[in-house]
Amino acid sequence: MPHFLQQSGRDITAKFHNIKLLEDQRVHDALVNKESSKWSMIVGQRASKINRNRYSNVFPFDNNRVKLALAPGSTKSDYINASHITVDLNDTPRQYIAAQGPEEQTVSHFWQMVLQQTAEGSEVAIAMVTPLAENGIDKCFKYWPDTLSQVVELSSEPDDFEHDLRIECLGCHELGDIEGTFYTMLKLDALDPETKEVVKS
Repeated sequence: MPHFLQQSGRDITAKFHNIKLLEDQRVHDALVNKESSKWSMIVGQRASKINRNRYSNVFPFDNNRVKLALAPGSTKSDYINASHITVDLNDTPRQYIAAQGPEEQTVSHFWQMVLQQTAEGSEVAIAMVTPLAENGIDKCFKYWPDTLSQVVELSSEPDDFEHDLRIECLGCHELGDIEGTFYTMLKLDALDPETKEVVKS
C-alpha cells in the first residue's frame, strides 16, 4: 500500500493545510507582483477572454504551464489550463500533468496536449478524478469514446494545430474493487489534415 494511504487522518489534514497555506501565499504574490512574480498567472487570466478556463479563478502558473504545439507560423493561442508537475517518489522524480476537466470547446486542446506528451509508441495513463457532474453542476465534458470501436475525430483547423486527431475505443471495463471506476483503453492517432493519413500513432 502506498505510504500516503497509510498516514493518519490527522497527518493528511495537516499536510493539506500546509499545501493550502503555501498555495495561498503563491497566489497572493502573483496578484500583488503580477508579471514580476515567480508565480504569475497572466497567460491563464488572459485566456479567459478566449473561453479556455472552466473556472474564473483557477489558472496555471506561467512558469510550469503546458504549452500547446501549434502549426508553424500560427498566431493562435498555445494555452491550455494544465500544468507540468514533478513529484519525487523515493528519490525518483516522476513527471505528471494536472489539467482541468475539459469543456466541449477544449476537448481538442486536451487531446493535442496528450499527443505532444506521447513519445512514439509509448503509452499514457490518464486518471480522471472528478465526475462529469456533481450536484447538478457540470465538472467535465465527456472527452473520450467508451464503446468498443467508437471513433471520435477532431479537426486541427479552428486552433491551428498541426494534426487532426482520431481517438478510438479499444475496450472499456469496470474495475470491481472500486465502485464506479472504469478502465478504458484508447488509441490516439495524429492525422495529416489534407490526406487524413496517420502520421503518428
